[in-house]
Amino acid sequence: MNNRHPSLDIKNTLGNELNGKKIILCVTGSVAAVKSSELARLLMRHGAEVFPVMSSAACKLIHPDLMYWATGNMPVTELTGKVEHVELAGNTKTKADLILVAPSTANTIGKIANGID
Repeated sequence: MNNRHPSLDIKNTLGNELNGKKIILCVTGSVAAVKSSELARLLMRHGAEVFPVMSSAACKLIHPDLMYWATGNMPVTELTGKVEHVELAGNTKTKADLILVAPSTANTIGKIANGID
């Protein structure tokens, strides 16, 4: 049985500029979160592998299953003992090439700018 997620079939259909790149797509509680699946799939169409991370506010606007459908990767919706944040963005061999926070609320931008967790 093939375990390949069908969303992966769209990779590189618009180009290969992002081929081999690992992008963490962080979705915040902005109403623009409804566009996140489209953004994820556009990145994939240019070759990227997209890993969604969703805030609790984002999960209230769109269901995590939508981002799983869009990317083929289960979204991170909470930090557990598996230290997902280190695996995705830490100083490891598997770390991401880019962390994209989109959409982002003013609240999130302010917290990032001031180092607030």
